[in-house]
Amino acid sequence: MKEKKESAILQAIGVVIVVVVLYIIGRLLGLDSKPIVVKSEMAVLMIVIAAAYVWQKRTQNVEGAIKVIMIGGMVMRIGYMIYTGCDVRS
Repeated sequence: MKEKKESAILQAIGVVIVVVVLYIIGRLLGLDSKPIVVKSEMAVLMIVIAAAYVWQKRTQNVEGAIKVIMIGGMVMRIGYMIYTGCDVRS
C-alpha cells in the first residue's frame, strides 16, 4: 500500500516537472506567438493517443478508456497553456 502511494506521488511530481519544462520551452521558442503550431502539435498528439488506445484495444477495459480521456484532456490543457500567455488568461 505504501509503495502505491509513493508511486502515485512520484508520478504527480513527474507530471508537474513535464508541464513546467514544456511551458518554459514554449516560451523560449516563442510558441505563444504561433498558436497554429501548438494546435497542430496537439492534434498530432491526440491522434497518437487514439492510435495507442486502438492498438491496446485487445485489453480494453473501462480503466483504460478513462486513462486515455484524461491524457487527452491533459494534452489539450498543456497546449492551451503554451499558446496563451499568462496575461491573456483570466
